[in-house]
Amino acid sequence: MELKYQVINKMTITKKKISKNIAKNIKINESEALLFSNTFFELMRIKISSNTVKISGFGSFYKKVTPARVGRNPKTKEEHLIPAFKKPVFKASAATKKIFN
Repeated sequence: MELKYQVINKMTITKKKISKNIAKNIKINESEALLFSNTFFELMRIKISSNTVKISGFGSFYKKVTPARVGRNPKTKEEHLIPAFKKPVFKASAATKKIFN
């Protein structure tokens, strides 16, 4: 099966655009494709919070903990503590990096 992707010139891609592309490629209606994409993204959100999510040929999503640090207001030079927090990180696979280089 040959997949055809719509080239999107803008930097922003929405879930609606993704689901339309899915619907067109696998010939299902758009509401089913939207349900599929929403389920996929919800699963990603849940799994990233506890594990690394690897998508073969695309990359890995994982959780990174940034340590607490001292921040400084550049105008007043007043220091304050920035607490530690967790953030999602994406690391592209070699195949994905190859597309860009």
